[in-house]
Amino acid sequence: MWKSTGYLAFLLFTALILLGCNEEQSAVPSPTVSPTATTASVAERPTATQTLTPTALPTATITPSATATPTTVPTETPSPTPTVFKYVMEGTAVPPASAPISAENVANLTQFARWGRGVMHDVVVSGNGRWLAVSTATGIYLHNAENLADNPRWIPTEAPVDQIAFSPDSSLIAGILPRIGASLWRVEDGERLQTIPTNAISLVFSPDSQFLALTTPSYQLEVQLWYVASGELVREYQSSFALAFSPNESNYTLAEQQDDLAYINTYQLPDHTLLTSAQVDFTGFDDGFTSMSISPDGQMVLLGKGSLIGRNDAGSIEVRKIETGELIYKIDPILAKSPGPYFCDSGFVGFEPPYAPVSIAITVSPNGDQFAVTYEEENVVRKTVAVYRLADGQLLHRFEDGVNSAAYSVDGRFLITGSEDGNLTVWQTDPFTPAQAIPAYDPPIFGLTISPDGQHIATESNYGVQLFKADDGNLLQEFASGRKASFSSTGELLAVGFADGHIEVHNLNEQTVVYQIDGGNSPVKQLTFSPNDQFLAAGAQDCTKAVYHAADGAYLHALEDLVEDVYPAGETRLQITSLVFSPDSSKLVADFSDSPKFGVWEVGNGRLINTFPESDIAGVFNLVPVPNSNQFAGLGGTYSTTDFSFWDWSSLEMNSELSRPDGNSDYVDVAFTPDGTLLAAPTDQGTIDFWQITSQEMLQSIPVDTFVYRVDFFYTPSITVSPDGTSVIVGTTDGLIYIWRVP
Repeated sequence: MWKSTGYLAFLLFTALILLGCNEEQSAVPSPTVSPTATTASVAERPTATQTLTPTALPTATITPSATATPTTVPTETPSPTPTVFKYVMEGTAVPPASAPISAENVANLTQFARWGRGVMHDVVVSGNGRWLAVSTATGIYLHNAENLADNPRWIPTEAPVDQIAFSPDSSLIAGILPRIGASLWRVEDGERLQTIPTNAISLVFSPDSQFLALTTPSYQLEVQLWYVASGELVREYQSSFALAFSPNESNYTLAEQQDDLAYINTYQLPDHTLLTSAQVDFTGFDDGFTSMSISPDGQMVLLGKGSLIGRNDAGSIEVRKIETGELIYKIDPILAKSPGPYFCDSGFVGFEPPYAPVSIAITVSPNGDQFAVTYEEENVVRKTVAVYRLADGQLLHRFEDGVNSAAYSVDGRFLITGSEDGNLTVWQTDPFTPAQAIPAYDPPIFGLTISPDGQHIATESNYGVQLFKADDGNLLQEFASGRKASFSSTGELLAVGFADGHIEVHNLNEQTVVYQIDGGNSPVKQLTFSPNDQFLAAGAQDCTKAVYHAADGAYLHALEDLVEDVYPAGETRLQITSLVFSPDSSKLVADFSDSPKFGVWEVGNGRLINTFPESDIAGVFNLVPVPNSNQFAGLGGTYSTTDFSFWDWSSLEMNSELSRPDGNSDYVDVAFTPDGTLLAAPTDQGTIDFWQITSQEMLQSIPVDTFVYRVDFFYTPSITVSPDGTSVIVGTTDGLIYIWRVP
């Protein structure tokens, strides 16, 4: 979650955004839609001890912009009323529920809290150098370039904001809201001026700030040109991949398709007369051009080609002369680092040939020395950034995966990146070295759990485990490189499994490390205490599985392997994907990543006593215990349309199944109320469904704020229910935590 920093003023970053001459702001007409709430500041929140130490930065003098600094409006946390309920944010106590969740009141569930700023989607710098803007699932955050340690101003939105862009005169900022459109806000006060209904995926302002170009996905092949002042559609180009404006303000260039041929066409402003047309190679790919930019001198166009498996030039970058289309040089595609699934005895086995990430943005430095390409690995929705020299295309630097966006300072001497780990990082570009790391945003949440005493919430991500106070969302502790977390039945102990394979058990009351287990060298994938707190079971990515004594971490024994013939790896040990103890702590059950079967072990000796079911089923995964019963449950079942299945611990047979009648969505996680009567499950359509188990009736479906706009399997939330049954808690891969209660 967001972390206050307490760092000194970041003087070098002030220097990196050298202030240009201020231009007069363009007049904007009255809003065409109802504006959102005015800009608010983000309340400062206590954090865990910071481990980042800023690099000493050289000082520089800047000339402040003449534009008046917007007034910061403090965030207010209203109390709930009989008619209107406003959820609270981290740092404010969550109002109590009126009753535990039940079949009778589940329809009254209300969002009580939302914690976090979210994962960074895009980072841009204003033309006058005053602002660094970041877009997330909760809106747009405007950082003051003179002091990044200050809390940013917040423009809240009703949906996630993806790509953003400042108008060159720095008076406006535009952003794309998935499934809603492109919105324009005034930078001075955060007022929304208009929203253009569109499914555009990218946008760019003209150099004079008068036009806004919107580009749709490749399957639609449409570029729209809008007049900013009036919101009027000026031009609509069909069969067009991308548009870029020339720095000289007099023309723009389109990548267009005509009769299975591709052209680089340049048009004159303001009459849109065709000036030049150059045919370019259009063979070897079907997704067209996915990104486009023009060099500062207006002589070269940079094109990113679409990415498809097996195409030789998919994901490549071409630099051509604008007037003639002549190829100056070509940058070969980068290959995905993890092209396929991981098998314990075969390593990564996957696509042949490996797919190439697609370039979704090309950003040329203002001084024309280099350019940054943001790539997205389509099959895993993961991004990375590479930097090349503009003169010859030589690779200067490639960032680690998880860097979502990059923006240059106005003088081009610095590059600012926004990463999935929540860090804004300032890089010197000659040579490429990090100058500053600012932990200001949130990592994607892939799992969360609440302590049995209801005092703590632990979240899991690829970048660490975070521990929060459950009553107000304050961050208590971070475990860097932690992967899995599990609480003991009393809530006193927290076990954390790490990427290097070791496990730590912490006493939360005494704030001490009780013991450490050196489990191996492979990332811990599963970790759980037994209900009687006598055992701690762990599973790693390399298929090792072991049981330890929970009191002191002493190794007891390994769990016997299950080996099957799996395509394309052949005979291999299977990796477990969930691990559940029986209520009496005598058995363990796990599902496997590449088999529809379960494995059942005796905890006392680690012997694999059964694999079931014997008959063919579509598959069951994400196993969880069913409270107050002798059952466990999982997602899936006999058929591909089965949503949930319930299994008996004694007979190891299926008791029942639940399926949604319409079958229009897939469930991605599941949790139960403490009495075991209700089931809560998030869907890939952005809702949480509540089922009564005895009647097999779906009682309620509620939308997850902002997540409803992410209809994508890769944006899946994790869910849990508080031990007192009053709260439904959800963590999302956009880095947010939500709490619902009955008011």
